[in-house]
Amino acid sequence: MKLEIVRVWEKEIIIKEVTRRKINIPSVDSKILDNNIGYIMLSIFWEKTWDEFKKSLDELNSKNIKWLIIDLRDNWWWYLETAVSILSNFMDKDKLLVVTKEKNPLNNKSYFSYGNEYKKIPIILLINWNSASASEITAWALKDYNIAILVWENSYGKWSVQQPFNLSDWSEMKITVAKWYTPLDHWIDGVGIKPDFEVKFQKEDYDKKYDRQLEESKNILNKFIELWDIKKTKDFFNKEKQIELKQKLDKVTSSWSIKK
Repeated sequence: MKLEIVRVWEKEIIIKEVTRRKINIPSVDSKILDNNIGYIMLSIFWEKTWDEFKKSLDELNSKNIKWLIIDLRDNWWWYLETAVSILSNFMDKDKLLVVTKEKNPLNNKSYFSYGNEYKKIPIILLINWNSASASEITAWALKDYNIAILVWENSYGKWSVQQPFNLSDWSEMKITVAKWYTPLDHWIDGVGIKPDFEVKFQKEDYDKKYDRQLEESKNILNKFIELWDIKKTKDFFNKEKQIELKQKLDKVTSSWSIKK
């Protein structure tokens, strides 16, 4: 197939020949970080993501990872069923994962875990303001069951379940058909999910291309492994933050005394 491309400013037409072909773009990327930390990044939630995720998890487990970081930053895609399949890797069979509610209560639907075949390992889950929909379903279920620690910043807050419909002109329309709720009946519309640890980018991080959230999550994970308790881990880092703030305040007040 040939395309005629008009370059307005150059006042010319160029012709390019293109070939139509199906392109498969992986939605999951995984690797092993230092200290046997498994890392899985999900860019989208679509129909094949659950299979790609399981293959990555199997591969990481074959290399005897001791803990896991799941990266859902900037992942705003849908496919509720994919989130359920992924969550099933970490939940016992028949655990409630998410509930969808419609105007007619008779149409409400509960989704349960298919069963977990992996050993229990500590999990850090990275989210940000652009984590929405299926990402939030995944994050909230892990949070409700105290399976993972959430790091970075508040998520988007999208609670609608949308159904795609194909139209006669080959276009597609999505209609909101239900609202979804977490296992403990939380809803997040316009509120989002508050992380257990908020880690902000510093100005120098952009220049140095330093992933502060990922690096800080490693520190949090190490403490979590030591204590094996999410609340105690949060208390430890909150105490560290208070000490750090006090030191900064003491430094400022000291400089005021010197000036006086």
